[in-house]
Amino acid sequence: MNHRQYLCPDCGYKEHRDINAANNIFIKGLSLFGVGNIHADFKEQSLSLVSVGIF
Repeated sequence: MNHRQYLCPDCGYKEHRDINAANNIFIKGLSLFGVGNIHADFKEQSLSLVSVGIF
């Protein structure tokens, strides 16, 4: 666990690995409720259901 940052191999986006994991869990949870394509800007580090267009 020496690597504390996630680095996207496609776009080069960097983020703390725990934040990246939380975002992935959030997206997976929304998919369980039948929410389709989610376009959220995780660079803000703060999400709400409103900001991802759920409500």
